[in-house]
Amino acid sequence: MAAASTTPSSIDFCVICQTLTGEKPKPGILPCLGCQQLFCYQHIGQHRQQLADQLDIFVVNERNNLFEITAKLEKNCDQYTINQMKEIDDWEFETHEIIKQLAENARQKLHKMALDECDNLRARFNLLSAELNDKRESDSYFESDIEALKYKFHQLKYDMENVAFKIDVNNDLQTMELINIKKKPSGSDSFIDQILLTQKPIKSINIPNDGLMYAVNTNLLAFHHGGAREIDLYNTNDGSLKTMTRTGNYGNDLCYSAYLQSFLYLIQQRGPKRCDLYRWNITYNSEPEKINLENTQNISSITCYEANLIVVHGNTIIEKWKLNDLKLDARWRTPVSCEQNESIKTVQMTSQYYSLVINKYDGCHFELRNSTMSRIGSVKVINDYIINPISLPNESGWLFYYRSGCTSYSYVIDNQLNIHQQKYILAVKVNDIVAQGKTVIIRYDGEANDASKRKRGCIEYYEWK
Repeated sequence: MAAASTTPSSIDFCVICQTLTGEKPKPGILPCLGCQQLFCYQHIGQHRQQLADQLDIFVVNERNNLFEITAKLEKNCDQYTINQMKEIDDWEFETHEIIKQLAENARQKLHKMALDECDNLRARFNLLSAELNDKRESDSYFESDIEALKYKFHQLKYDMENVAFKIDVNNDLQTMELINIKKKPSGSDSFIDQILLTQKPIKSINIPNDGLMYAVNTNLLAFHHGGAREIDLYNTNDGSLKTMTRTGNYGNDLCYSAYLQSFLYLIQQRGPKRCDLYRWNITYNSEPEKINLENTQNISSITCYEANLIVVHGNTIIEKWKLNDLKLDARWRTPVSCEQNESIKTVQMTSQYYSLVINKYDGCHFELRNSTMSRIGSVKVINDYIINPISLPNESGWLFYYRSGCTSYSYVIDNQLNIHQQKYILAVKVNDIVAQGKTVIIRYDGEANDASKRKRGCIEYYEWK
């Protein structure tokens, strides 16, 4: 009988040994949790010494240089604000000139109003005189006509003797925010990164679920599995799990409405680009209900905010519906919703703003609109994939987060349209981020890059401050 052949198992050698000539490399048996490379017992100490040298050269020296600057901060305070002080001086002068002009405008307005009132009183006198002459000439008057004319002339006399105008002057200037000073955005305003780097989670749980995460309320998480056919509801207080299942066709564009306590989703129907809208209530286990809108043609996306449902038709028309009575509240078409040859990818709503991601000729743009859909501003964004920006707590900004394979990006756009890159959450491999009230909920994937490995597959709650 032939002897069984054996193949030697592959060996990972120490990365430093492999760079040395004339020495036999040793097996790498000690991993570095930072660079993820393997070292032998002899060279792991050398690697740690290299890290210590780098810390001293690049970080400690930088700290020492900053110490000298820190000691002079108060001394140089006036230098930091010299340009801003000039802006305030200029504003003071310009405001004085504006107030002078406003006062002159008020004088002219008062004079014109007085002339208009004189013309009005003269016209009333002429009309009454004509009425009196007509009755005298026609001899067609009785006691009631005499009393009526007496009252009209008496009222006209009173109005002529009491011509007056009320001037409303707002003297409470101290409570008027005529000028505002705020900190200029900087790289330190890092939003999600700042939370992860400076705070400890207020709650941490482990849920073995790979569905897309939704925050239903402060104690309930939902996990959606493709096609809106199955939704897992997990109570973070008692750990109970409830699974909602349904039959029927594949659904898409799932969103949660706290107002209805239901998930809403679309089902594409056969026919001329028609979608049906369904409501799936989480409080009882039954089949979803169809929501009948006046127009279901060519619906491309839906989203909810409080008692409002936002529907986009054909990537160009935006409708706002009231969920309490399913009445159409507003509709915007081109060129208000978007320009010709542009397409709307996503729409989100808050109490103050609408946020739109619009595909233009030169790429995707994030647009901030007011409550009447008037454009506040626009900034070009990286959005090769159709994702919904996440509205951050206190309506402080919008998070764009995408990570799949080799493609990843993360940044926040604030309400002044400044872009803040979020690099740390990419480094630690965050899988999902959702916002609920003043809480940010973060789920790490199964390969989260933390030294303790405790975050892998973990869900953490952070307070937004």
